[in-house]
Amino acid sequence: MELLLAEMRMLGLRVDEAHERRRSLMASGSSGQRLVAIAILQVKPAHDAFLWLAERVATEPPFVGFQAALALLHAAKQEDLEQPEQLRVALIMARRSCGPELVEHAYLLDEALQYLV
Repeated sequence: MELLLAEMRMLGLRVDEAHERRRSLMASGSSGQRLVAIAILQVKPAHDAFLWLAERVATEPPFVGFQAALALLHAAKQEDLEQPEQLRVALIMARRSCGPELVEHAYLLDEALQYLV
């Protein structure tokens, strides 16, 4: 699964193609296609997707939700971060959605919040 995810992330390196496809993948009814969108966002964070990622953390299957939390962490680590306050809101929203079964997700979100202090 990790190898497949790495290939999905490579889509994010093709900037024009990834930006066009990301929106349609985000709107897909398939969790697999949404995972591709998340993988792209791990490589190329986009402030217009922060809230969408936050929603994915607890609503997707655990592996996909974890990847969404990881995408938010990658965004928080960006030196030239656009819309840091929007990211902070998304991180808090995602963190509040984590129940005890999502402790790993919560850990990533807590770490991401530390980058915005």
